[in-house]
Amino acid sequence: MLSPATDRNGNTSKKGQDAEPEPDLTPLVKMLQNAGPIRPDGSDKFFGLENFGNTCYANSILQALYYSVPFRENVVKYPPHSPSDTPNGHLPKLIVPTRAPQPNGAAFSSAKPKGISAAEALKRRQAVNSGQPGPGVPGIRPEDKPDSPEYKKKHAMMAGPILEITTEHASSYGMEETTFTALKDIFTAMISHPSRTGVVSPQRFFDVFRRDNEMFRTSMHQDAHEFYGLMLNAVINNVEDNARRLRELEPPQDNGSANGSMSAADSMGLASGTQSPGTKWVHDIFEGKMVSETKCLTCETTSQRDETFLDLSIDLEKNSSVTSCLQKFSAEEMLCEKNKFHCDTCGGLQEAEKRSDRLYELYAVVVHIGTNAFHGHYVAVIKTEDRGWLLFDDEMVEPVDKSFVRQFFGDKPGQACAYVLFYRETTVEAMRRDQDARGS
Repeated sequence: MLSPATDRNGNTSKKGQDAEPEPDLTPLVKMLQNAGPIRPDGSDKFFGLENFGNTCYANSILQALYYSVPFRENVVKYPPHSPSDTPNGHLPKLIVPTRAPQPNGAAFSSAKPKGISAAEALKRRQAVNSGQPGPGVPGIRPEDKPDSPEYKKKHAMMAGPILEITTEHASSYGMEETTFTALKDIFTAMISHPSRTGVVSPQRFFDVFRRDNEMFRTSMHQDAHEFYGLMLNAVINNVEDNARRLRELEPPQDNGSANGSMSAADSMGLASGTQSPGTKWVHDIFEGKMVSETKCLTCETTSQRDETFLDLSIDLEKNSSVTSCLQKFSAEEMLCEKNKFHCDTCGGLQEAEKRSDRLYELYAVVVHIGTNAFHGHYVAVIKTEDRGWLLFDDEMVEPVDKSFVRQFFGDKPGQACAYVLFYRETTVEAMRRDQDARGS
């Protein structure tokens, strides 16, 4: 008979038997073992976001926006601060308390985690949302199953660090507390914390957003795209209001000061004319311009028409995929017969060729899992700068491959589908370099 042994934490177990094995390193930790120094711009930070009960719709959008590089950079840099206020370059001083993880080995199965893939975990999530019985033993909670997303999320919370954003920091930015400052708190906390991974608890963000948006004050399932639109408009309005406030505080000056100095409001990007004050960078990032170029096949004169948009709506045809519909949307089109183009040079209707001259690449997908829009779950799948595609499922972050991303584009049956897609402009050369670097 073996005598009990006591470990360094005071736990007893039979020596050589029944000892609970150390859990495997998570796929994310394995990927980052030789990652090198942390970059100051936050591009290689990988934090999950705590779910406060049906807040997955917001968490998925927030993650996609964080990895929208120009948006993240401008949120962090706005408003500009003096060098004395920014010891870390453009980052203001931000004190965020860290919640101590609560290790509780009894909450976990004594069996060693099997480490299923993120794809399999998502399939099981779909089964839960569709009401189908999932694998496991009756009476075992989902968070106690080593192969479940809930188990992985619990592990993420136990591993920490957990950054608790429960108070406002707007005063340190010289602004009133708004949705923008609450979003800036999240981004700044992630970038300035010394850890590369962890979990952010964005309680204050939801308090502020719900304060300003009554329909989101309940714990009901919400729409991710609707949240995205409201939040983006809030950011534009908040930045505009702050820039206008600063302009009103500026003492009246003669046109063009003698020393050529620039006011604080002007330094924040105030523009004259039709451009809203202080919002130029927001529009530059999210306001797309659709250039429809038409070439007359008789005289070869080329004309173009510009249309601006924030959201590009694509008609999804039956038995087709999102990818094929996007390709059809931007494909060259022959304008002939009753669709002939009126050429001003030729002075009449002529056959013409209509085409798009831009190339975009997908870098983030918000996926909805469920049978309809009134229930289910949201996750984000994001292409990071140099770590490939990652799955962001609330507190859990895991690397996935490109084949995992493709399953949400309508080619295969299932209850998970791409809902909000984020694209950025690219070139053929850039895409080839990316493919060569990844060996694909």
